[in-house]
This record gives sequence, structure tokens and C-alpha cells, in this order.
Amino acid sequence: MTTVIKKLEFELETQAESHKLQTELQRKDLQLQLDNLTKKLDEEKLSKEITEQKFKELEESYQKIRRQSQEFTQLQQKITNLTQEKSKLQERLTEITSSYEKTKKALQESTSEAQSTLLDLENTRKNLVVQNTEFQKEKINLEKKTEQYRTKKRQLKMDLVELQNKCTVVQEKVSLLDKERNKLKENYAALEQAYQADKANWDSMKKQQLSPKKKADSPNENQTLKKRKRNFEEKSITPQKAKPVILFSNFKDNTEYDLSRKEKLETITRKLGGHIVNNIEDPTVTHVICPPQSRTYKTLAAHILCLWVLSAEWLEESEKENDFLPEQDFGKRNFDNPLKGKNFYVTPQFRSEPKNTEKINYLEKLVVQLGKGGVVDNTKTAQYSLVIVDDNEDYSPSKSIQWNTLLNLIIPGGESDIGKLTLKKRKSMTEDDSPETERPKSPQIKERVSTNPKKKTKKSKKKINK
Repeated sequence: MTTVIKKLEFELETQAESHKLQTELQRKDLQLQLDNLTKKLDEEKLSKEITEQKFKELEESYQKIRRQSQEFTQLQQKITNLTQEKSKLQERLTEITSSYEKTKKALQESTSEAQSTLLDLENTRKNLVVQNTEFQKEKINLEKKTEQYRTKKRQLKMDLVELQNKCTVVQEKVSLLDKERNKLKENYAALEQAYQADKANWDSMKKQQLSPKKKADSPNENQTLKKRKRNFEEKSITPQKAKPVILFSNFKDNTEYDLSRKEKLETITRKLGGHIVNNIEDPTVTHVICPPQSRTYKTLAAHILCLWVLSAEWLEESEKENDFLPEQDFGKRNFDNPLKGKNFYVTPQFRSEPKNTEKINYLEKLVVQLGKGGVVDNTKTAQYSLVIVDDNEDYSPSKSIQWNTLLNLIIPGGESDIGKLTLKKRKSMTEDDSPETERPKSPQIKERVSTNPKKKTKKSKKKINK
């Protein structure tokens, strides 16, 4: 404050001195002019008009000087006022300095206390940093555990849905089996009535006097009735094959597998008693129909879930036989999950390419959700590292593979050669079959043939006659 007041005083003094000098100079100039004018008036005796004009000018200049003198007096008054204010400010300064000293002492006391508190805070900060690092580690571990729990939760949900769908399918099958059992009971009752009628006829014939030839033939008739009853019982015991649940994939217009062909195949499946589903995650799916060498998400998921992946010819040929044919000649199937327990590491070079974002999403779905494997962050726990073509880095102990080799791991036998047997080959196979060699039967027919004891050989008949 003192420095500011001193600066103001110095400025005011300099302004007043400069103003004084200017006024004195102006006065001297005017006096010189007046002297010159008087000399000129005396010497030249100019006309009255010129002198009057000059006199007026002098009067105006005199008035200006007078005004300036008034301003000078005003400035002097301001200086006096400023001096008074200066005295007041000095008094105020003394008060401020006294209060400043008091506050200074209080601040010194508070700074000593603050330094002690600062030391305490520094120690607490170090402890908090240590705790924060531990907390971060715990947080990372918890996040990993939460991810694992989420994956387990998803798998459990999937398993729950599968169980619910299986329960519904089983209930439907039970209802169908109940209906078939009732029909079989009715047929069995009818056969029992026929057997009782035949038995009554046999008893009546036995009472009558018959020839020895007829008596010899009568046990054979009784044996045929018993055989008929036994065959009926065995037919009622043999289980029926479950109808397939089919999903269609990769059918596109302007191709061999277009939408019109898909509609025809759907009508065939309904005609043969099969079911159609649109979601691969439906647990009731048993077969996937797709073009040869197709690698869509649905086909890959089908291979992981150990479903049949077949060509369209399976349904077209099954329509001719009016029953679903065996699948081995028309496609492929995994009997074990190819990705179960396998961990994959996605390299930074593979992640950096924008075209691989969709592939990474597919990888997480196929490996984690369906394959029950894992996508890990390091190569130590990984069996495979997913790399690009130009990546020559060593990711040991894991094995470096590209996207196509990963797909070959999923697809049985590497490349998807679904539907290799053409229609011509199958026709030639059917034409070559002679009447002596029987055509391959479905497993359902084979089971019935094996379980149903039909006509016995000639030797067994001779034994019965003896």
C-alpha cells in the first residue's frame, strides 16, 4: 500500500510541475508577443482595424490563460485533498501492519501444525497407494471371476433351455407312445380273440375223428398261432426312430441352393414327418441342410454341437423312399466336441485388422459359448494362437494357426465335402443291385428284422414235424 501511495504522489507532483512549466512558458510567450505588438504599433502605426483584431486575439488568449490559471488552482486543491488522503492511508497502513504481524504469528503457528499434518497425510497417501495397487489386483481377479461366472451362467441357461426343450420333446414322444400303446393294445386284443377262436376250432377238430395226416399237421397250426402272437409282442416292444429336426442354412437366390429349392425341401420334411427350426441354438436341432463347402456360423455351430450337416440330396432321395434315409452317404458329423477344453490366444496383429472384428465375435461365440473352450490373454495357457498371414513372430508354447486352419479344426476331415455322392452315382448303385443282393435298410428296419423271428428254416420245420 505504501508503494502505491508513493507512486500516486510522485505522479501528481510531476503532473503539477509540468503544468506549471507549461503555463509559465505560455505567459512568457504572450508577454513577448505583447511587447512585439506594442513595438510594431509604435513603429508602423497600423490601422485601427488590424489592432482591434489583434487585441481581440490577445483578449482570447488572455482568457485562455485565465482559465488555465483556474485549472491550476483546481489542481492545487486536488493535491491538498490527496495529501489528506495520504495521511489517512498512512494511518490505515499502520493498522494493517499491526494486523499483518498478528496474522503472521498465527500463520507461523498454523504452518507448524500444517507441516505435521502434511507428514501424516503423506504417510497415509503412501499406505493408500499400496492399498490401491492391492485393490486393483483384486479387482482384476474379481473381473476374471465374474467373466467366468457369467460364462458359466450362460452355459447353465443354455443347458436349462436344452433341458426344457428336451422335456417338451419327451412329453410329446410320451404322448405319441401312449397313443401307439393304446393302438397296440387294441390290435393285441383282436389277435387274442382270433387266437382264442382258432384254439376253439382246434379243440373241436381234435374231438372229431380225423385222419393221421391231419393229426400230424395240427401241431404246426398251433405253432403258427403261437408264432404270430410272439411276433406281435416283439413288434410292440421295438422302439420307433425319432423324427429329425432340420435347420436350413446358406440358401441364396441365383444359386443352385435357392429359396424355391428350400421351400420344396421344407415341404418334403413336413411330408416325411420331420420338424423345421430357424435357430441353431435350439437344443432340438438334429440336422442342418446347406450347400457343399459352406462355412456359415450355423454350419460351424452344427459341427461343434455334433449335428448332422447334410446336402439337399438327402431329403430329395428320402422322398423317393418315403422315409428318412441313413445320413452317412450325404454329409458329415462330429461325434465329439472339437473345441472342448481348448484355449485360443488372439494376437494383436489379428485384432488390429478391421476385417477381423466379425471373426473375433464369431470366435467368442463358437469357442466359449458352444465349444466350451476359452479365449485367453496370454500364450502360456493357450494351445493355439490366431495369427495373420504375414505374422512371423514366435508365440510358443502355443501353436500358431490362421483362420482357415481353425475352421478345419471344427469341420470333420478338414474341408467340408458335403454331398460328394452325386445323383448319378446313387442311381448307378441302385441299378447295379441285383435281386439276390438286398438293398441297405434303415437301422429301424434292421432292428425289426433282428428282433422279429419270422419264418424258420426247413430244418426247424422238420424237427417240429418229427
